[in-house]
Amino acid sequence: MYRLTLYIVLFACILGFAAVSQPALAQGTNLLQNPGFEGTYSAYVPQTAQEHADCPLGICNTAQVPSGWRPWWVKARSSDANPEYKPAAPFANRIHSGSNAAQYFSFYRTHEAGFMQQVSVPANAVLQFSIWGQAWLSNGDATTSDSNVFINMRVGIDPTGGTNPNSGSIVWSGLVQPFDAYQQISVTAQAQGSTVTVFTYSQAAYPLKHSDVYWDDASLYVVNQEAPPPPPPPPTDSGGTVPSGGVHIVQPGETLSAIAQRYGTTVSELAALNNIVNLNLIHSGQALTLPGGATSSGDTPPPPPAGGVQATTIANLRLRSGPGTDFQILTVAPFGTVLPVTGRNAAGDWIQVTYQGQVGWMAAWHTTISGGSLSSVPIQS
Repeated sequence: MYRLTLYIVLFACILGFAAVSQPALAQGTNLLQNPGFEGTYSAYVPQTAQEHADCPLGICNTAQVPSGWRPWWVKARSSDANPEYKPAAPFANRIHSGSNAAQYFSFYRTHEAGFMQQVSVPANAVLQFSIWGQAWLSNGDATTSDSNVFINMRVGIDPTGGTNPNSGSIVWSGLVQPFDAYQQISVTAQAQGSTVTVFTYSQAAYPLKHSDVYWDDASLYVVNQEAPPPPPPPPTDSGGTVPSGGVHIVQPGETLSAIAQRYGTTVSELAALNNIVNLNLIHSGQALTLPGGATSSGDTPPPPPAGGVQATTIANLRLRSGPGTDFQILTVAPFGTVLPVTGRNAAGDWIQVTYQGQVGWMAAWHTTISGGSLSSVPIQS
């Protein structure tokens, strides 16, 4: 009896020590369903007009997906296909952890596709979505990817809870190219209510024999928000200290360098902490995690740019005569071009811009929006 009591006490102590020694996670509970893409995969039932056109029998047998997740794809280019979705379990080297991962691929076609999940969250919470992803691209059957290919993977959060992957309200991470090895990709944004939608994204640039994408071990956590700013300090006061692990919500017109200067840190440190690949691409409404000990200068954020709402291309992007891929191509704007936005279509997936003296239309999902939101831009017919 004494020995049994001693074991119980020791077990309780171990449990207590484990509880105390766990990291003090501000995040708490992972809000996603089936974050490890485990369990049984089943045929997807189409929901959009594009999906019904691609799955005319009313069920997509080539899209086998796990519970909790919904596939999506768009066909912005003539070479785009709806990928084949399936579990990655037969390929153990493509699983990050657990017994499964999600896989999709296109065969001698390009694709623009991913997964999404609508999630109930605390109202107006600042959230971080993270997931591990990798890709294998080969025009033959080599076990490693070809050189000079691109898969353009990223993740996003729609703070409004919408399910349109082309929506201008989605806050996207930077693009990464994680070939043949898993890389964690993260993005942070503030909910505009009690529902958000998380997205994974990949864009196969070339119609190779194998364009395979794998996702595993996702998470969506609530993160600490920056405390409300104190009253403006006197000129001799440098401002208050932001708590370790605080978050800054990007304001219209702000740049990464200005935010780094405001908090007494560096651009490279902010970029590394927030998985930012392109230092020139941050979004209004995006939540940036701050390094511990960062201090605010007390300066107010800069005003929005004089040009109003702007779009920055994240690919070499066609300028068309109308809002759709059926319209004439006027020219091509290179990657990283900043353009004034003068209008949008009703769906918000195409924007009217001015480039090199020409007024035309571009696919909004291939741009990042700054200087305001697309909802403030007039609808043009």
